[in-house]
Amino acid sequence: LATWGEGVVRFEGAGRPRAEEGSWSLWYRDGQLRARGAYEDGLRTGVWETFYPSGGQGGGVQSRGERLPLPEEGRSPRQGPWSFWHPNGRLLRRGRFERGLEEGLFEEWHPSGQTKSRLHYRAGLLEGPAEEWFDDGSPRARGAYAGGLRTGAWEGWRGDGTRDPELTGAFLEGLRVSP
Repeated sequence: LATWGEGVVRFEGAGRPRAEEGSWSLWYRDGQLRARGAYEDGLRTGVWETFYPSGGQGGGVQSRGERLPLPEEGRSPRQGPWSFWHPNGRLLRRGRFERGLEEGLFEEWHPSGQTKSRLHYRAGLLEGPAEEWFDDGSPRARGAYAGGLRTGAWEGWRGDGTRDPELTGAFLEGLRVSP
């Protein structure tokens, strides 16, 4: 147990910093819960939740997912399905991690709840089809990535529905090769 001062708890759990074990909880200076989860040999493991401070637009859960303890690497990367929320409580982003890197489909939403993007990843790099939308649901961009770079034909639009020349054209290794 450690405090911020004036009796406000900073963190609580078994062990000591850098040698934590079992269930732990961490708090903001104002006494609001900041995060909770478990440690194994000083590394985060299992399901972890983080929370927005109460000063946010309603507070609530910021992220939730599992941590993989990798003692040989001295880190605890995200592993498996993760979800992230906007301060207003609506889903922000959802996808899967493999040893801390994005893998497969990731979906993202605007604070209004409208779909913002659908992107595919391989080993943390953008790979495959990509779609993006404005907050009103109208399309923003559509194309594909290879190795984290734009590739092939891309279409892009401005908020008023007209073509966006910066996002439209043919791309090779991230560079525009034709309008």
